[in-house]
Amino acid sequence: MPHQFALAALTAIDLTPPELVSAAARNGYDAPGLRLNPFRAGELQYPMFGNIPMLR
Repeated sequence: MPHQFALAALTAIDLTPPELVSAAARNGYDAPGLRLNPFRAGELQYPMFGNIPMLR
């Protein structure tokens, strides 16, 4: 099986989750690595739990 590559969330920390998905697709990655919880103090918490539009 060939190796697969994911774009790590912290590589592009300023992107929103949908922007990270688009960036990964645009640049040939197999998948994005999404962060579900804030990394830095004061960082925006994106709605990533439940049946919500951003997750779909």
